Amino acid sequence: LIDMPMLEHLTQGIRITTSDGDSVQNTNITINNPDIEYCTTGIYLYNDENITINDIYSEHNTLVVYAFGTKGLKIDGYYSAFDTKLAEIISSKTEISNGFTRVNSNDDIGIISTQEFINLKNLSSSNNGSGKIFNIVADINKYIPTIYSNLNYDVEGESFRLRYSSDK
Repeated sequence: LIDMPMLEHLTQGIRITTSDGDSVQNTNITINNPDIEYCTTGIYLYNDENITINDIYSEHNTLVVYAFGTKGLKIDGYYSAFDTKLAEIISSKTEISNGFTRVNSNDDIGIISTQEFINLKNLSSSNNGSGKIFNIVADINKYIPTIYSNLNYDVEGESFRLRYSSDK
């Protein structure tokens, strides 16, 4: 259990990793109420299992959560203000719920990027600038069944499709 960490002006705030050759895994870890501000990466997860992060407060970070190879990641509750990106997820069995993101961008911006399926619940976002904000950016080609691979039209004309946008 990591309870109420304050992470400020760090390259990596919390780093929970296991090398590829290790047989022991970091499992069943809970991080409660982290306050992450002005970090390059707030929480860095690599090859972990059953990680829960509750009630993140973050602002002005490059990336709040990075997860690679984690099996069972749950983020429940977050307020993200003016972060470049909330999460980059290359992990399985991920759920992100109950969050609000505020940005100020004149460019289109994606809040969560993933190469895996993510279960999203009750997320909202708002942009103080003129750009579009998307809660998730995913590779749509991974989800198109092969039976549809010869469609006579282009799917948004690019390999990455911005999906699951809020109506703000």
